[in-house]
Amino acid sequence: MKETYITICGFNHYYGMMPFKIGTKVRCVKEPDNRYDSEAIKVVMSHIGTVGYVANSVGTVALGCCSAGAAGQIFKNSFWAEVMFVTHSKVICRCF
Repeated sequence: MKETYITICGFNHYYGMMPFKIGTKVRCVKEPDNRYDSEAIKVVMSHIGTVGYVANSVGTVALGCCSAGAAGQIFKNSFWAEVMFVTHSKVICRCF
């Protein structure tokens, strides 16, 4: 199976970049009842809660990453991801 990568966005509405370190594991949970995006996938860290969302638009998905809609087709209700890259504006994770 080909490796799947996602971009986390929306973190500025929560804790900013602070919780994201290389190697950190996050849980990605589909939110089909989200009123803004039916393909929404929230990103959760244990002991913290929601820390962002999987990017789902052309302007937020990093090159080489899946959108939330594409990841939602690959994975069931939830999946794990590991932080691989952190830039000043993006967090990129490998899904498993």
